[in-house]
Parts: sequence; C-alpha cells; structure tokens
Amino acid sequence: MIISNEKFSTFTYTLFANSTEGEVIEDVTTENPMEVVFGQGKLIPFFEQKLMGKSAGEDFEIKVASSDAFGDVNPKAVYELSKETFKVDGQIDESLFVVGNKLPMRDRTGNVLDGYVKATDETTVTIDFNHPLAGTDIVFKGTIIDVREATYDELNPPSHGGCGCGSGGGSCSTEEKGDDHSCGCESGGGDGSCSTEGQGQKEESHSCGCH
Repeated sequence: MIISNEKFSTFTYTLFANSTEGEVIEDVTTENPMEVVFGQGKLIPFFEQKLMGKSAGEDFEIKVASSDAFGDVNPKAVYELSKETFKVDGQIDESLFVVGNKLPMRDRTGNVLDGYVKATDETTVTIDFNHPLAGTDIVFKGTIIDVREATYDELNPPSHGGCGCGSGGGSCSTEEKGDDHSCGCESGGGDGSCSTEGQGQKEESHSCGCH
C-alpha cells in the first residue's frame, strides 16, 4: 500500500537545518514515531506531497525551501512592548524576559501566538513572533515504517488545536490597527490579558513536520 489521501502512515525522520550536514533540529525515532492521516492538513504541504506514493520500508530525503516551510522572516512580526503589558496583580515578573524565552500571547480573537524574547531593557521587551525556523531551509531524512487504511475515528478526530508548528505557525498579523499591537496585547494594557503561561517550555515532540 502506498501513501495517499486518507491513508494512515507511521514514519521516522531527522530534521536538519539547511542540509543533512547542518544542525539537527528534531529527531523522531521508532520509539515515538510520527503517525498521521494524510490529506488532513497536518503536515507541511510540500513535505506531505513529496511523501505521497511512498510505501513501507522506503527511505526519503526531502528538502523544503523556507518559503514552503515556515516562511521568510517578517520584520513586521517583531514588536517592542512595554513591560507594563505583562503586569499581573500589580507585579511584573522579570524572569519572563530572558532572551530566547518563549512567551505565548493572545491576539484580539483569542488565538495563541508564540513570541520569543529578542531583547530587553529596563522598561521594554522586544518580542519576535516569527517562527523560530523562519527563513531557514529544512531537510527531512527518514523512513516509512507503515502505511494502512485510516479508521473512521482517525478520519474524524475530535476538534482541537492540531499540531504545534507548521507553515506560518506562530506568526502574527502585519495589519496595522492604529497604535495597537495586533500580535498581542495593546501597549500598556497592564490587565494580565496576555497569556504568559508555559514560558520556556519545549515544543511538543515531532511537531515540526506538522502544519
């Protein structure tokens, strides 16, 4: 059986930055392989298309350009926010503002956007809402373990937020709306409306193949 829409496939892969000689971003092994139903939009589209037609036992090496993966770096997705934005019960937790720390925040419609601390000073913090792999070509190298028909339950999963990362994931709107910050809280909101839970957490396992 070959991979096609509505087929359930199990596979392993190592994800590299730029080439197979580059940094290892993620290593998905047989102990905890990727399991996915094809055709449900759960994988990076280019990656998913290149896996189509493959069968159990086949190896693959697929390079995905940044434009087809997590997008190019968008300078408009970098925001300088007042630390007052993060005040909760009159207190500001300075431990949130470590460079590289992940700060989940909510936009006006309630969507959670992952921002990463880029810089900080006494009164402001610069947060980058670009995906960490924005602007980076990626390479998936792995092996198809199994391909089978998906079950009814697999074809009709409960509604949830889906996989953690993918093309455009974690990016924010670049639409200008007055003086407000469209990627998170309004400057100086100070009402605790920004979600800062889960700071410093790692992404869920084998999430980088997901869309």
